[in-house]
Amino acid sequence: MRLEEIHRSGRTSWVDVPGGRAPAHHGDPAAEFEAARGAAGLVDRCHLGRLRIAGAQRLSYLQRITAQNFDGLVPPRGVRAALLERRGKIIEVISAHALDDHVLALTSAALREEACGWIRRFIFRDDVQVEDVTESTGHLLLLGPHSAEVAAAWAGDAVAGLAPYAWAAHRERQDCIVIRDGSAAWEVFHVVGPRDGMGDVWVELLQAGQEQGLQAVGEEAYQALRILRGVPEGGSEIDDRSNPMELGLHDAYDLNKGCYTGQEVLAKMETHDSVKRRLVGLEFSGEALPEGVELRHEAGTVGRITSSAQVPGSGRAVGLALVAREHAAAGVTLRVEGGPEAQVTALPFPE
Repeated sequence: MRLEEIHRSGRTSWVDVPGGRAPAHHGDPAAEFEAARGAAGLVDRCHLGRLRIAGAQRLSYLQRITAQNFDGLVPPRGVRAALLERRGKIIEVISAHALDDHVLALTSAALREEACGWIRRFIFRDDVQVEDVTESTGHLLLLGPHSAEVAAAWAGDAVAGLAPYAWAAHRERQDCIVIRDGSAAWEVFHVVGPRDGMGDVWVELLQAGQEQGLQAVGEEAYQALRILRGVPEGGSEIDDRSNPMELGLHDAYDLNKGCYTGQEVLAKMETHDSVKRRLVGLEFSGEALPEGVELRHEAGTVGRITSSAQVPGSGRAVGLALVAREHAAAGVTLRVEGGPEAQVTALPFPE
C-alpha cells in the first residue's frame, strides 16, 4: 500500500506545504507533540527535495561550488554544505551523503529547484550528472529521545553509533538507508528509499517502535518542536536574505579550504566579529504571528519573524526570528506595530 493511502485510511488531516501536501496531524496533535518530545515520532517528509549527484568528478565539483570541504568524503560519511552567492547569502543548505556511486543531497521543499539549478549551473566539461529524484524516492523522519532505538530496531545494529550525517543501509532493504542528522539541537534520523516502498516502511517502523512509544506525527507538532529546538528550515530561516553565520550553521562551511563563492564575506565576518543579526526564539503574548512580520524596539525595526507555531495542547505561541544582535539577548521585549509583544528567548527554548 502506498503511504498516501495509509494516511487516507486513518484520521489524517492535511496541510499545504511547499512541494505539495503533508499530514497536518493524525488525529491528536497534542499527543503527537508529547510523543515526539518525550519518546519518538515518525514524520512523513516526502515533500522535501532529494538530488542524485553522480559522475567521476562529483566530489571535486562539490568541493569547488559549495562552502563545505568534500575532500576525501567516502561512504558512509556525509556533511552539511551551504550553497552561497557572492555576498555570502544562502542559496540553500543541503546535507550531502557519499554513497558508493553517487552523492545523495537532501534539500528543503521550498528551495529544491534553486539548489538543483545552482548545482547544475557550473557544470561545463565536468563528469557530473545531477538528477532530481524527489518524485521517485521517499523520506521519513524519526525524531525524539528514543529515535535511535527505533532506527536500530528496524534497520539493524549498523545504525547504532552513526556519526553525524553518516548513513547505514537497512539489514534487508538495501535500497533504504538511515541517515543520522547532524544537528546538535535534537535527535533525528532520516529514512530514505524508493517512493513505492514508503508505505511498507512506515508500517514497519511503527511496529518496530511500539516499545519506545513511537507515534505518527504531523506538521503541526513537528513544526512546533522544530521551533522550540531552534532548527532553521529552508524557505523560512534559510533563504537569500540570511547567511550561515547568522543562523548558527557553522558546520555548513569551511573557511580553511580553497576559494569558493561567498568565502571572503564569511571570513571578514569571522575576523571582525561583524555578524549583524542572530537567530533567536520568541514567546508571543498572544497568538503566533505569521512569517515576515517586522519586529520593533522603541522607534525602529530590529528584525523579522521567520517561523511561528502554536504548541499543540497548550496556549503557548512560539516563533523564530532574525534580530539585530544588540536586541537578541534573552529577555528583551520586542513588539509589532499595533500588535502583541514578543519576548526574546535563547535557543533551544528552555524546557
